Amino acid sequence: MELYPNLRLLRMHNNYKQDYVADALGISQPEYSKLESGHRKLDAVIVRELCKLYDVASEVILQQSSMKSPKPGNAYVRDHPAMLLPKPDLSHVPREVLDQMMYNYTHLLESYIHQQGVQEELIRQFIRDSASGDKNSQAENLTEKA
Repeated sequence: MELYPNLRLLRMHNNYKQDYVADALGISQPEYSKLESGHRKLDAVIVRELCKLYDVASEVILQQSSMKSPKPGNAYVRDHPAMLLPKPDLSHVPREVLDQMMYNYTHLLESYIHQQGVQEELIRQFIRDSASGDKNSQAENLTEKA
């Protein structure tokens, strides 16, 4: 299962090659390929850059379910609600406020990604404990991590 199935869809929808997207992100093509295949997790900086590159909300990129067919011009992809978000007019907002907003957004995104990692680790620990049949260990570990 791909972690971020929409990465490939967005790239193909925009007729980009992996090399182009990798260059835009400042990483190598093999590293970008790992992102698309789910062998590497996204970090907040890469998510922010992908949002800029594809002009979409982060929810589109982080969404665990696919947006449908990767064919360029696909109506579902083009008309996906998250891709149609109106762009707010921020021309009247001072640069310092925009910078602070971006900092806050990045911090929240990093926290969300960290929280996903913690949840995945709790699930793995629960599965390991369930497989070993040690019910007391399960309860203690869940209590300690929570």
